[in-house]
Amino acid sequence: MSIDWNAARYATGQASGFDESYFQRANHPTRPPAFWIRYTSFCPAGRPADARGELWTIYFDGESRAVAAVQQTMPLADCEFSPPQLNVRLGDATLNACSLRGRAASPARALEWSLDYAGGQPPLLLLPPSWYERALPKAKALVGRPNAILTDTADRRVVVIA
Repeated sequence: MSIDWNAARYATGQASGFDESYFQRANHPTRPPAFWIRYTSFCPAGRPADARGELWTIYFDGESRAVAAVQQTMPLADCEFSPPQLNVRLGDATLNACSLRGRAASPARALEWSLDYAGGQPPLLLLPPSWYERALPKAKALVGRPNAILTDTADRRVVVIA
């Protein structure tokens, strides 16, 4: 059986509560800039009507020692999480098996990114495979594509608009 370990596991309307996140983080290979972006589906237990998507972004500029962070929340109706494969959309922000693009804004600042990634290794499971289908443990981390190389598209990189 072929399993896409990066596929979404959330079932729309489930009442049991659910939280699933996809993290992307990278460090520049020779300079101190880095970023961390998280695409999340969240459904409070017993309240499927309150399910939402959350987009979290942080940019670390190690050269100026500045940190910029933005968090956005949106109704789950404005999001897509694909069960058969890695294909996530929160508003206009997307993440799939080869790219991540998007923009997150707050009144104080905005962060935007347009990155492709390739290479790397197969998913690294941090638990035995059968444990990912069990109720416990609740948190089941894995590394979706270890050692992938990210490149900017259209020279946009991760950009802070302050």
